[in-house]
Amino acid sequence: MKLIISDADIGFKNVFSTVFQGTSWPSCRVHFMRNVLSIVPRASQEVGASMIHTIIVQPDAKHIQA
Repeated sequence: MKLIISDADIGFKNVFSTVFQGTSWPSCRVHFMRNVLSIVPRASQEVGASMIHTIIVQPDAKHIQA
């Protein structure tokens, strides 16, 4: 598996799907949280953010599933 981390430059996005097939491109935690919370109702954002944070700080998949 390959991993590339960069900003959201539109040129990179266009190249990744062609040149780096099968490469993962994750969002940073801040942008991931912003993206998720942008679709969560405002009244539920605090709870949603807390749940996501709890998952992110777990050391491994076993703890996340627990």
